[in-house]
Amino acid sequence: MLGEVFVTKCLVIGQERAGEHNLRLTLFSEGGIIRATATGILKPTAKLRGALQLFNQVEVTMQGQKITGAHLVQNNTTISRDINRYYLANSICESVVKLLREPTEETLQIYEITRWALAELGNTDTSCYKIFIYFYDLLLSLLGFSIALDFHLDNELKLSRARELVTELQAAYIESLDFRIPLVSHFL
Repeated sequence: MLGEVFVTKCLVIGQERAGEHNLRLTLFSEGGIIRATATGILKPTAKLRGALQLFNQVEVTMQGQKITGAHLVQNNTTISRDINRYYLANSICESVVKLLREPTEETLQIYEITRWALAELGNTDTSCYKIFIYFYDLLLSLLGFSIALDFHLDNELKLSRARELVTELQAAYIESLDFRIPLVSHFL
């Protein structure tokens, strides 16, 4: 028995090969982290290949832990065209996986800010630093910690000040959560 069939909206936040034509995907939904297998997705003729790209928001149909269908909701594959945006998106996704091993009261809010951050990275010219700082500041606040950053998303941000804010955020995460923000060195 494969399990019940269900449909959920989620973000593709991780992928690894599982055999010649399969991928093991890490999905982030409103309910938390889901690990699922997309069989045959690496074949050139695979129908699900386009939708299940890293960073996309999709609506997946699953049976047990096997993905049987996918519909693209938000295409964020343009992130892969800019190395800074790619590093930031990976940093965000790795952080979500590490900090949300179990669903919490804040999972839905964290899902929403993650969805927002990936959409901003994929569809606007907003500074990577602004998205990085805003995402991690919100995430820290949602987890019950906060630091007094002198920053607002609409303000201009000079590179030197952006780097100071990133350093402050990294220090706050280490102090509060004993957690290093992944790939932070790319933003310093």
